[in-house]
Amino acid sequence: MSKELYRNILDCLARRQRLVLATVVTRSGSGPREAGASMVVTVGGESMGTVGGGLLEAQVLAAAKNALHSARPVCLTFSLTAKEVAAGGMLCGGRVEVLVDVLEGKDTRTLTIFEKIVTAQEQGRGLWLIRSIGPEESERDASSDSVGPELVLPVVRSSVRTGLGLMDDDKLDAGSLALTNLTMDTLKQERRREETVLIARDVIRYLLQPVVLPGRVIIA
Repeated sequence: MSKELYRNILDCLARRQRLVLATVVTRSGSGPREAGASMVVTVGGESMGTVGGGLLEAQVLAAAKNALHSARPVCLTFSLTAKEVAAGGMLCGGRVEVLVDVLEGKDTRTLTIFEKIVTAQEQGRGLWLIRSIGPEESERDASSDSVGPELVLPVVRSSVRTGLGLMDDDKLDAGSLALTNLTMDTLKQERRREETVLIARDVIRYLLQPVVLPGRVIIA
């Protein structure tokens, strides 16, 4: 995510507003965006960033608006065939999973996490955002989020429980994470890849996203 996107999240949270942070969790084949690509949707209906464009993004946006109303995060898993890619206005196919997460402005832990992120970006201090994703229930649903009369991409919706935490060079701030057999040794090993990584532990998955790599200041 860009520095601007993190700042926009912090601005919304500081105003005690609910928002949605939609993020590509996994991608296989030639999915339109890489893991970690994110889009923010505000209560006013504004969106910033992208998770891939076309009909996929339209459905994510519709799901985000529903999540803003229900305050319930979901994972959306799209399987994009050549036919659906062409009809949906996209250039790439494959399998894409997007987390549609709800961030509450009234949650002081969430606000503190994004305050620390913005400060770390300004200082060029190494920091990683960790998001836990735990299952609730799954169902096959191709049309529950209305995007208009056009073609709707087939999607598997999974209700999930989510949490947020941070890791710097030395310690873990667990925040609201659901911790299941996740150790600092594992996190330190995975962060060496310097890219968004998904770690599975029992039924909980952890999305490890580099906010600032050590010694680097994010300009935009």
